[in-house]
Amino acid sequence: TLQSYSRALRSRRSTRSGGLMPTATYSFSTGVYKNSDGLEMRESPLERLNCYLNSAGATARRPALFTIGSAGSGTISGLFYSPSANMLYIASAGTIYVPSYSATSEAWTISPITGSYSNGGALKAVFTEFSATQTIVCQGDKMAIVGPTSVAIITDANAPQGVDYVDYIDGYIIATDGSPIFRWCNRTDPTTWNASNFASCEGLPDGILGHCIINRQIYFFGNRSIEIWENDGSNPFSRLPDGFYQVGLGATYGFVQDDSTIYFFTNDRRFAKIAGRSLEIISTPFDAALQQLGTISDCCASFFRFEGHRFISFTFPTDKRTFVYCATTDSWSEFSRFSSAAGHVAWPVRCSTFHDAFDIDVLGDLTTGTIFKL
Repeated sequence: TLQSYSRALRSRRSTRSGGLMPTATYSFSTGVYKNSDGLEMRESPLERLNCYLNSAGATARRPALFTIGSAGSGTISGLFYSPSANMLYIASAGTIYVPSYSATSEAWTISPITGSYSNGGALKAVFTEFSATQTIVCQGDKMAIVGPTSVAIITDANAPQGVDYVDYIDGYIIATDGSPIFRWCNRTDPTTWNASNFASCEGLPDGILGHCIINRQIYFFGNRSIEIWENDGSNPFSRLPDGFYQVGLGATYGFVQDDSTIYFFTNDRRFAKIAGRSLEIISTPFDAALQQLGTISDCCASFFRFEGHRFISFTFPTDKRTFVYCATTDSWSEFSRFSSAAGHVAWPVRCSTFHDAFDIDVLGDLTTGTIFKL
């Protein structure tokens, strides 16, 4: 019947125009063509592949990854820009690299600095700035102090081992290692740790997967709960009276912060944000897809900016998926890289940082030593 209708339609058009009209084949069974149906992509986040919804309400292509150099033969595990030192630090296979840029040749040079840090095999290296000459780094093992020209492991016997996260508050370095206990260094001295400098998150009997500090409040993420602590000037740290959420973190490196907002992958496989102490689930369009993922422990969250938009990406390398939330337009999409052998795979970004001096976002490759800019 469709062929009969098509012949009749061509006959009518031919009669009106005095000749044959051009025809085209159209399929009624293949569904939406991703990246081609602009209206569908505006209406359905599930169809936004390698594009995003911009401030004008139109779909725009995702930013490209431009290679600026390579740091050794290992994978990029961490990136950090130190504003006080005006240095970009790159962590890869136990070595810290520092890039330099020549405006004359418009080329980047990436070189290792003296010494090494202890790589415990964790997915990410985490940094925090202590001073212009001291940045602390950890990756599932002993902490190290990174300076502009060298890196040295913290050797104090009381310093925690197997550290996954470090952060700075009021002259202290806070360190967590997956247990319910967090520890801190002696004030103003990141190399000295007292055996009595520790406290425990006990709202629920779950370990601390990671932590971050926003507005001088410490958010500790367990696999079933989140606790909020602060420097009370006495203990020196204590939990806020109402500083507790009964929702946990779904993956150790599945959270990231943007100014005063935390975005994270929850233990019940959803995406959420905490802003102003208010917790909100934001992943409704992709909830079904998240429930179908086979592996979630390798989730890595990153934050980057592009053309006035602020993005949070959650990459699941084993399942080859990267879900991207645009905080500017409160919209979702999916980014990918196309491989002739494997088809669409995860967007190849494990970590990112913003380079203030050059006003660019720098990103590290998921499986190689490649450094990108957007």
